Amino acid sequence: MTCTLGRDGATPHPRITHFDDKVMGLIHTIKGFEIAASKRRT
Repeated sequence: MTCTLGRDGATPHPRITHFDDKVMGLIHTIKGFEIAASKRRT
């Protein structure tokens, strides 16, 4: 296992965690658009 020293300390597999952050951010953005769209319809 490779660990890199970053702002949050030693994080194993930073590529995977960074990818997860991007996915979660994308999901959060899509949910935000869905909420905004549903508010416009009403």
